[in-house]
Amino acid sequence: QSVNLAEILDEVLLLLEQRPHPATLKIAREYPHTLSAHLDPQQIRQALWNLCLNAAEAMPEGGELRVSARTAADENSERIVISVSDTGTGIRPHDLPHIFEPFFSTKAHGSGIGLALVHRIVQDHGGEIEVRSEPGAGTTFRLTLPLTLPSPPAGGEDQGEGV
Repeated sequence: QSVNLAEILDEVLLLLEQRPHPATLKIAREYPHTLSAHLDPQQIRQALWNLCLNAAEAMPEGGELRVSARTAADENSERIVISVSDTGTGIRPHDLPHIFEPFFSTKAHGSGIGLALVHRIVQDHGGEIEVRSEPGAGTTFRLTLPLTLPSPPAGGEDQGEGV
């Protein structure tokens, strides 16, 4: 459905701010008040929550969580680009290829479901996800989503006729 992505981002960050966190954790918002997109709001909310929660947990002594979103366009398409960055512990290079695998986790109490779910949600929206990380310096997840959801498979519209 058509949604204001900025409102979803605000909701997620407000919920995150209600959780216990170090006083030195700073949350930076870098997106316009209105950012219209056509997507599944519950799924995107879940993906953003997982990314922001992981970022906050990667900074147990505090740091900066930076969330940005903007539209981007070229001759072929219009997209939404969302970045979630932290100044936390980072991800070790040998762990990076595995972070989207179900049940892979480097956290003592992690389930390994969060990033696998994020990856699936981005794929279901016809998007892409990139990760840049430097141990000891932080991580950035960049989601690139089309402004509109991909069309359903052909033939799915007429299923109910003739009943």
